[in-house]
Amino acid sequence: MTGDERAPGEGDDIGSVAPGSELGSEPLARALAAQQPEAIGRALRHDVVVVPLMTTPEGETQLRVFEAPEGSARPYEVCLFSSTATLAAFLADAPERRFALQRGPTLVGFLEQHLAAIERVVFDPAGPHPMTATPEDVLLVLAPQPGDDDVAWVAGGADAEPPSERRRPWWRRRRG
Repeated sequence: MTGDERAPGEGDDIGSVAPGSELGSEPLARALAAQQPEAIGRALRHDVVVVPLMTTPEGETQLRVFEAPEGSARPYEVCLFSSTATLAAFLADAPERRFALQRGPTLVGFLEQHLAAIERVVFDPAGPHPMTATPEDVLLVLAPQPGDDDVAWVAGGADAEPPSERRRPWWRRRRG
């Protein structure tokens, strides 16, 4: 799999997970803990998400995908993280530990380009509050929504907005 026309991390902060590092999205972590799909969608649209990266044999940096569970219809899953701490817990001793902090909407091109190969998107797969969604549903929540207000989000009030009336029961707790 390769990324879209924009290299993952281009224009974003790129780093390597170090012990004790803590970068990420508090609103996304809170939304995952509360299992609130509407709040997860707002956090993805307005805040950053920790995206694991890899280097191809050609030296290109791209979003890192993982093998989907056995028996899946599609071969890959995308794992996204609320913080570098949850990424580090997932990677354990893996030598490739690079990541980017990206705003959620920057993932749209990648998800659209590789939709046929992505089984699911998993948030914080090693916990503490893992959730999964189909890539199609993630694309839906990344689309701008009525009432989205980046200024209010930055000012600190937008993540407390009441859930939208458009409820979608597509999030699932991660199983095995």
